[in-house]
Amino acid sequence: RLWVVERSTGEAAAVPHGPDAAFVHPVGWSDDGTRLRWIEAGQFLRWVALREVDVRTGEARTLLREDGDRRVMGIEMIHGYGTQLDHLRPAVFFDGRGQFVWASERSGARHLSLYNADGALVRPLTDGALPGPVQRVAHVDRVAGALFVVASASAERPWDHALFRVGLDGDVRRLVDGPVILDVRPDGGDLLVVHAGLPDLLQVDRVTPDGDVLA
Repeated sequence: RLWVVERSTGEAAAVPHGPDAAFVHPVGWSDDGTRLRWIEAGQFLRWVALREVDVRTGEARTLLREDGDRRVMGIEMIHGYGTQLDHLRPAVFFDGRGQFVWASERSGARHLSLYNADGALVRPLTDGALPGPVQRVAHVDRVAGALFVVASASAERPWDHALFRVGLDGDVRRLVDGPVILDVRPDGGDLLVVHAGLPDLLQVDRVTPDGDVLA
């Protein structure tokens, strides 16, 4: 169970997640600090929901729910794998745009789709646009409206990875090939992409917010 604690008084209020939720994982707060978001799922991960609560009123709502005959979310949702789930970034909010990106595994492969704040689907972002499933969201540029995504490099070699820039407008650009993408971190307005392969065991490329590879 999640709790919200009022810092000035120490008063705690339980987050109203569903009674049949076996797993609950916090996603984060809205930009204005009034809404807490979380993911909850059933015992066998055959349903998963993205929810939020307005901590001023206690009113909660479901933004998105997925159900399936089989597991619809990875085992990272199971308690004890919270760090790995945070690393994947299954839900990314763009509050200034009134939208969010959700990583769905309902098809058996992780792909990203864009939704409006009311849960209405805007468009799929990566299914059919990438050569393989998404591995993780490595960086978010909320100003430009883009995600930098590590995904399988090809259908023939899904274990090899590449870095892609995925715009909320549906534009997808392939930036850096791994075959292993080790790290993506901001540096002076750009991104440093650390990747490894043969014959060069370790390489670092600088990528601009627009997706141009400088070095």
